[in-house]
Amino acid sequence: NRLDVSGINTILGVQGDESLLRNTEKNYLYNLWYELSPENRKCEPWRGRWGTLMHIINSNGLYDHNGIQYIENSFFIAAYKGLNAERNFGMPKPWHFFGGGGGFSDHFPIGAKFKTVKTKSSHRFIELKKTYEDKGRYFNNPAIPFWQLDFDSTESAEILENLSSEEISSYFGEVFKIDLPLSSNRPPSIKIGDRNYVIWSHFKNIRAQLKSKNSGSNLTCYGELSEYRGRLQFVIRHSKWFVR
Repeated sequence: NRLDVSGINTILGVQGDESLLRNTEKNYLYNLWYELSPENRKCEPWRGRWGTLMHIINSNGLYDHNGIQYIENSFFIAAYKGLNAERNFGMPKPWHFFGGGGGFSDHFPIGAKFKTVKTKSSHRFIELKKTYEDKGRYFNNPAIPFWQLDFDSTESAEILENLSSEEISSYFGEVFKIDLPLSSNRPPSIKIGDRNYVIWSHFKNIRAQLKSKNSGSNLTCYGELSEYRGRLQFVIRHSKWFVR
């Protein structure tokens, strides 16, 4: 993540030039995130952007022919749509306690492959097949393109009306179109069947507009289904999602 001072970059001196690890004169450290292009460095969403809170750091000893050896370009993000990632924007499906509970984590796991070698040469290094031009100190934290939601194919939230708790939880992370009257404005809520759903947004101006609407007035918006502290909710993640 982009921080002026951090333990990884400032204290440990982790950097993005993998070729330096073929050197025994200095103990260089290499961040495996640099194996991915900047737009693909993402394992958890935070305030509309992707972050890289978790890291795997390699040292010189993983590039020689002694003991454990890194398998080059094996770094990966364990994100699988339909399993632990939602289908619209590929965000993680976090753990929840609604119904019988379910989900995974709000961070994607990251991994890499290593192998053991029988030789004992600490002065002979693996040949790097691919090197990377990006050797910058910071990451860009790419924005999650919520504005690219396919509004025309988004299903109505009313399909949730007759579903069980377990069935509803299987839709967590999916985006629905809402075109219903507000059942309350403190907090702003709608009712589908016999269940209440809170309408929430991280944007203060949208929250203010929601609170200014009277109970019974119609609300048209798009929201991502989730739960917070046991309450069902729809989250409006972009200004384009709020129609009126």
